[in-house]
Amino acid sequence: MQCRRLEHDEKRRFVEIFWEDGAVEITSGAFGSNGRTRDFNLGPAAAEAFVAAEVAKRLREGFVEVVPEAQRAQRVRHAALDAEWIARIAAAYDDDVPRVVYADHLQSLGDPLGELIVVQCELARIDRWEPRAGELREREDTLLRTYRQRWLPGIEPEIRCTFRRGFVERVAIAHSVQRATIELVMRYAPLIRTLEVEVAPPYSTAALPWEIARPLLPQLTGLAIEHWHGGIDQLRALFEDADLRCVERLSLPLCSITASNLGPIARRAWRELDLCGNVLGLRGMKLVLADPSRLEALDLSACGIGNAGVVAIADASLVRLRRLTLESELLQPAPLRRLARSPNLAALESLDVSRNRNVSALFDEPALPALRELDVSETDLDDDGLAALLASPLAAQLRVLDASHTRITDARLFLEVELPQLRVLDISRNALRRQVRELKTNLPHVAISARSAK
Repeated sequence: MQCRRLEHDEKRRFVEIFWEDGAVEITSGAFGSNGRTRDFNLGPAAAEAFVAAEVAKRLREGFVEVVPEAQRAQRVRHAALDAEWIARIAAAYDDDVPRVVYADHLQSLGDPLGELIVVQCELARIDRWEPRAGELREREDTLLRTYRQRWLPGIEPEIRCTFRRGFVERVAIAHSVQRATIELVMRYAPLIRTLEVEVAPPYSTAALPWEIARPLLPQLTGLAIEHWHGGIDQLRALFEDADLRCVERLSLPLCSITASNLGPIARRAWRELDLCGNVLGLRGMKLVLADPSRLEALDLSACGIGNAGVVAIADASLVRLRRLTLESELLQPAPLRRLARSPNLAALESLDVSRNRNVSALFDEPALPALRELDVSETDLDDDGLAALLASPLAAQLRVLDASHTRITDARLFLEVELPQLRVLDISRNALRRQVRELKTNLPHVAISARSAK
């Protein structure tokens, strides 16, 4: 397949043309977007003439032709990972400086991995709603689509790998994967920190899901296992395993955990904890909060913690908590009001109370000074509730608001207040009629989603 790419820096737009055997595909759009694709079925000779005409047309419009990544990939250098540099990065894992210095070295050799490191470190540093983030994500996507088979030969799709800050940070494996494959992954991805194990039916098994990845365990800081029904003995084995002593981010959604077998989990101070879909109740909630001093992210969606559990969260010393998810908990106004006014949640940046009922009590004199992202989707939020939100201090500080599938009918309420920080707004599946166009016109700095708005 042949490819030609043209870019217009002033208009911040691109055009990519792919053609083979008379089939032509043209993708065009703004930098940072996936663009819009059009397909043409022509004969081989007609396709060549068509492409030449399209390129000439774009050049007249001020576009400049650049070398497509697919062609550049055929001649760029691929350097073997430097063990000494990998050791330096591992020793200062959360520090970008060793990564960026190594990236400079790789770029001097012409290795595109250097650019990926720079792009992903920048993405990790900036807010995801900044305009530059879209361009960086487009470049990240291009680099990964073009080179990941070179960086991970013979590994995917059996093992799914997620790159972060230039290297594979997370791997997802099936319970049946062979240990030799794990060792191959470690050869090409030596900086893995998170293991996700997919447990296949039957979910109750004597085998320990993480055992197959034994060579990888000592370097892990995160572990995720879904649909695992291990029982208290296997949970105890999980937390007593010496090779997992560095794990501080734990995700065990839908694992039949209850207050009666939660004890082993509660004995460790976690940085991130996801127990979504387990049946904890108030007793389990208290065990989770036995040592909240290090918690930065907590997901207790559909855990049956009830209103008393929310009060316990509001009263706990969660001074480092940045993300809280309480989806589908059928919460009442009084505990929500107490949660919003809690001085213990001064660091909270993201709150998800989707699939609850009336969440308007959150906006009654809230004391959440760091809150930037709020999800109230699939709730009973109506125009009065939206007005209360927009009249609260949260209106001036929110950057992301998901109010999709609620009862909002008057989108013009957003135009009656100052929203200086708002960058992402989702009002999909609401009865807004023709107001969406007016909203987009008057809020040009906000990315507005309004899919299936009536």
